[in-house]
Amino acid sequence: MTVPLIAATAFVLGAAETFRDTAGHSVLPRLVEEAQLERANGRLIGTEIVGNEFLGPLIGALLFATAMFLPLAVDASALVVAVILVLTLPRAASTVAAPPAREERPRLLTELLGGPRRLLGHPRLAVVTCAASAIAFADAAWWSVPVVHSGSVLGLPEAGFGLLLAAGAVGGTAGAACAARLAGRFPPHLVLSSSALLCGLPAVAVAASGTTAVTA
Repeated sequence: MTVPLIAATAFVLGAAETFRDTAGHSVLPRLVEEAQLERANGRLIGTEIVGNEFLGPLIGALLFATAMFLPLAVDASALVVAVILVLTLPRAASTVAAPPAREERPRLLTELLGGPRRLLGHPRLAVVTCAASAIAFADAAWWSVPVVHSGSVLGLPEAGFGLLLAAGAVGGTAGAACAARLAGRFPPHLVLSSSALLCGLPAVAVAASGTTAVTA
């Protein structure tokens, strides 16, 4: 096992996860009524947070302490189970309307350029997309730092990083549980802007304090 091999594996997993995330959230409107969409989306995100950041790291650390190969084996097995579960979804959830038989399919480059053109033609959608992209960029930068920050600055043991992830997962789960209520009580743009602001302020507090309690 070498660093380039680990990096290549992480790249493949990251690319596959992008497809899965897109499909997973896009399929929701076909599975639930529009009035239930916000609650269903909150539950989906909440489940992902619990698995990715709360139970996952804790169980993974326990398995890794038992045998180094166990977390990878369990992960692979879980993905097989996930595929089986996806195959049980109603056929309508995965049906894509086929183009007319006589209609010539446009070139791939034309289709790729069609996306930005459509986005630019809808200013509100463009603003939301650009804001989400900026948050995703900042989030990726953020997650490259805590593992170093917890050991070098806070002086926590290796298990301490898992506890920090768990603290973040508790907050994320609470946010996902409250999302539908907030969206029903306040205007969507107010919820979006407030959430984005709350994402940035804790990072400033962590950088300024350098203490474990504030970081948690």
